[in-house]
Amino acid sequence: MTNARELSNRLAELLHQEHHALADFLVALADFDLERRWLELGHASLFNFLHRDLGLSKGAAYYRMTAAQVIQRHPEIVEPFRDGRLCLTNVVELSKVLTVENLAEILPRFFHLSKIEAKEVVAELKPTPAPARTVVTSVPSGHLVRTPASATDQPAMQLTRVSWLDEPAHANSERSTQEGPAPSVTLIASAPSAPPSAAPTVVEPKTAELSRVHITVSREFLRKLDAARDALSHSHPGATEQTILEVGLDLVLERSARRKGLVTRPRPAPAQPGMDRYSGKRRRTASGV
Repeated sequence: MTNARELSNRLAELLHQEHHALADFLVALADFDLERRWLELGHASLFNFLHRDLGLSKGAAYYRMTAAQVIQRHPEIVEPFRDGRLCLTNVVELSKVLTVENLAEILPRFFHLSKIEAKEVVAELKPTPAPARTVVTSVPSGHLVRTPASATDQPAMQLTRVSWLDEPAHANSERSTQEGPAPSVTLIASAPSAPPSAAPTVVEPKTAELSRVHITVSREFLRKLDAARDALSHSHPGATEQTILEVGLDLVLERSARRKGLVTRPRPAPAQPGMDRYSGKRRRTASGV
């Protein structure tokens, strides 16, 4: 029977071969694209060749196309692909910030990163404009987007129907009802068929300090959000969704701290016999002493 160490060594060897095969494929694909050989096969682009001729999914085709095009400009990334330091999932993010001038400094920052970690690096190096709007989409009823009429008139909401274009999956873009900065929070009101906790929270870094958060919520959550805005109208007039949620989170953390005994003000010292614990003065007895 083969022991675990032998199996581990075999897997390591297969992984090594996989890295080499991927690097060789990307180099060959870069040359294929540089010479525009896909035109000879009747394709409009390298992406179409990969998707239709080689049968790759749209996502897989997009990652490989992007990697091949980056290799054309920066052949230095081939070796990191060959030894596994760089992978297809973060090369798309790398392509957004890599230049000839910064290659030596920037390329190592993407080694061994996940996709979301690579996004965070890009957000730090190339921050997008500060998000300003909130979009609420009702999924089951056909893409309804609810946007505030103005920054100070939060309760007044405008309903707009969105027509999503049939675009390739590799476009990796998000459509909104109007041009402008990306929303800071996207709240998707889902049907009650699945609990809200079943949907993962998607975090998209926009700058080093700001991120866009995508969460799936119930209609009851949206009702409570509007009610909380009304409740905060005096202390936080025109409160945004972020402000409302931060106030709620602060209350949760404060309650947790109190439960753990982490109070901000020290408790009064135990009163001595015959002394009032609050005033510190001796209490009068029935005899007047």
